[in-house]
Formats: sequence, structure tokens, C-alpha cells
Amino acid sequence: MFKVLVAATAMVVLATASQAKPKQVAKHSNWSVLCDRKTGECSATQKLRAAGKDTIEISGFPVQAGEAAAGLEITVPGNALLKPGITISIDGGTLLGYDYTVCQKSRCLIQLGLTKKTLKKYLSGKTGEIHYYLFDDPYVHRTARFSLSGFSAAFADVEHRAGPRRVHSH
Repeated sequence: MFKVLVAATAMVVLATASQAKPKQVAKHSNWSVLCDRKTGECSATQKLRAAGKDTIEISGFPVQAGEAAAGLEITVPGNALLKPGITISIDGGTLLGYDYTVCQKSRCLIQLGLTKKTLKKYLSGKTGEIHYYLFDDPYVHRTARFSLSGFSAAFADVEHRAGPRRVHSH
């Protein structure tokens, strides 16, 4: 299973994300299906507000890469505390920890692969939580809650529109 996609790709994603505005092509409850006009790549995306001001974005898409069935990209504020990374839980289950792929001043990116077993938890789950820390206040544990209502339909929509992405695992 791959845990992190190529770091160079991550830097390109961060550099171009602010320039390219993907088009929303569908909405499934709390999830939007966004597609890149140039590449045709799509993702199921939800934007969150945490602590009243932090903007967090979570995007999922099917992939073809070893044991991974899905890719997940999460962006958090750029002043994130790099260690201990983030943790994610689905429906109050086990916390899974992930390191940041790349950080810039404006935001940090986590890219990870989900096995079929973990993807099933997302597809059938109700809620998730992302836990993180900020450099400015390293002792304050922050939590961003997200709804999984509509994720299954949005993920299926992405797979139908764009198929699985081919990514390189490392």
C-alpha cells in the first residue's frame, strides 16, 4: 500500500490549486464532485471550517496503485505543526496517523492511499474527524468534523466520470 504520493506531485498540486478553479459538476449531500477542466480528473470534495476560522478540505478519488483503492488529499492551514501530523477517525473508530506530504506558507497537504477495507469505512460511515495542531498554539488539539453523508454517491460519481487515477506509489 502506498502512504504518500510523489512529493513533487504534491508541490505541483499546491502551486496550481490556487490558479485552477475546478468546476462543480454534481452535489451529493455534503460532498461536491469537482472536475479539472484541463485534465478531466474529478474528486469528491468537502470543505470544512474548524475552530471557526481554519479552512480544511478533504478530497477522495479512486486510484490504481498497488493495494490502494482510493486516494485522499487533505489540506489544512499552513501554520500546522508538522509533528505529530494528523490523525483521522471514522465513526469514532481507531485513530490513524498520517504525516504531511508538503507544507507551504498558506497550507499543508496530506496525500494518502486507502485500502479497500479502509475505503469501505468511509463509504458506509456517518462522520469523520481530523485531528491536528497549529504551530502558533502547539498545545491546543484541534478537531475538524466532517460528514460522510453523500460520500458514497459522490465517490461513485467520480469513478463513473473519470475512472481511477493512475498514480505512482513510493
